[in-house]
Amino acid sequence: MHGARTGRLPAGRQSTSLEPPSRVSKSAWPAGTSQWSRGMGQLCSKKEPALPMVTIPKQTSQPESVGERELLLPKVLKDEKACADLLAFARGEYSAENIEFYLEVDAFMARWDTHPSEKERSADFDFMVEEFLTEGANRQVCIGDERVKAVTGSGRISKDVFLTAQSIAKESMAHDIFPRFVESDLGQQYMLRIDLTRPLSHGATRSSIVGEHL
Repeated sequence: MHGARTGRLPAGRQSTSLEPPSRVSKSAWPAGTSQWSRGMGQLCSKKEPALPMVTIPKQTSQPESVGERELLLPKVLKDEKACADLLAFARGEYSAENIEFYLEVDAFMARWDTHPSEKERSADFDFMVEEFLTEGANRQVCIGDERVKAVTGSGRISKDVFLTAQSIAKESMAHDIFPRFVESDLGQQYMLRIDLTRPLSHGATRSSIVGEHL
């Protein structure tokens, strides 16, 4: 059996042993008190320093939940990543023609400034009409026959010739594919983006304001 170690602890360290101190007078304890009880008595008799008071700031408002915000279509369309995800979702739902037309109109107007050639502009215009405004086209958008005639029968091509049709396509997606996107798992993730949402007005619901602020 090994002898008890009598070496000192390193400087700055305190013993965690619960053995009673060797200098405690036996007469200070009632008869029958064990050495264990005497040691605990000595340890508990030491006055511990008071803990500092910590004040926790009162939270005055709860963070807004997903259900208290509205995802905004105009901001989604301007955000490159969000717009790409919306387009991918729409293609998965076989309802991408309105979004694709909306984006193509933006591209048409951007090219108008960089491609001043009348020949190039005319070819660009013909592509838009054949791809989106012709009856039976693979990506036909429904803007009404009268509006199609207003675009194709005017006899002139201008930078903003498709603006009215684009606005109608945007309104269609706001009432059709966009609400479905909002309710999807991916759409719910975008609901957490403060820059793409706004708080719902008091008493309003997302379904009651679909299409607002197009």
